[in-house]
Amino acid sequence: MNKRIIIASSMGTIMGLICWQGGVHVLGNEYTGWQILYVLLHRTLMGTFIGMSGLKVKWLANGAIYGLLTGILFVLYEQITKDYFGYMDSIILALIPTGIVYGIFIEYLTTKIFKAPSPYAKA
Repeated sequence: MNKRIIIASSMGTIMGLICWQGGVHVLGNEYTGWQILYVLLHRTLMGTFIGMSGLKVKWLANGAIYGLLTGILFVLYEQITKDYFGYMDSIILALIPTGIVYGIFIEYLTTKIFKAPSPYAKA
């Protein structure tokens, strides 16, 4: 497997742990086992998509694009299942920009810190 995919997926999993713990400690939410698994899987998939990306854009845009797309998926899941993780409706829309931030952070760590840039990215 490609080094970039492994690093980005791992960073996504770490971001999932941070996201889950942020919900517990900052928002005071309690999560079921399925909800914890969903948050971890969601962020891990975000990292995997970022790692596999073939978009010919700069790293910042790549992270933002995949963060936006997966953030929208998170909100759609919330709306379809009505499993709100304890969030108020007004907070649900904040999940989209939060996804963008996580996407940029995953891409930054992968590209700049771990030196695993996309071979397709613009300089």
